[in-house]
Amino acid sequence: QAALQAKPPVGPWPSLAAMELYGSLAAVAIEPDWPANPRTVRPGMPDGWYRAIAVSSFNAEDDRELMIEQDEALYVSGDDETPPGWVFAMRTNGATDEGGLVPRSYLAAEDVSVVA
Repeated sequence: QAALQAKPPVGPWPSLAAMELYGSLAAVAIEPDWPANPRTVRPGMPDGWYRAIAVSSFNAEDDRELMIEQDEALYVSGDDETPPGWVFAMRTNGATDEGGLVPRSYLAAEDVSVVA
C-alpha cells in the first residue's frame, strides 16, 4: 500500500550521483587497473588454489567455518564444492594448517598472472 502511495523522486532520473557511480564502474570495466609490471604479479597456484586477503574479520559460527582476521592472507580452493556464497579457505601457521568455510565476500583475491 505504501509503495502505491509513494511519490516519484524529484529531479532527473537516474540521479547525478547514480550516473557518476555507473560511469566509474564502466571505466574500471573498460580499462582495468593492470599492474605496471606483469613480472611483479604473483603466479597462480596449482590445482585451483589461489591466495586471497581477508577484507574483514569473520567469526565462525560452527566447526565447519574458519574464523579470519582482517588483512590475513589465506589460501582458497577454487575447485571444492561449497554452499553458494562460500569458499573453502586454508590458513597455514608453520606446522599446523587450519581450514574451513569462509564467506566469499570477505575475501579479495590477489592478482595473478596467467601464462599461456
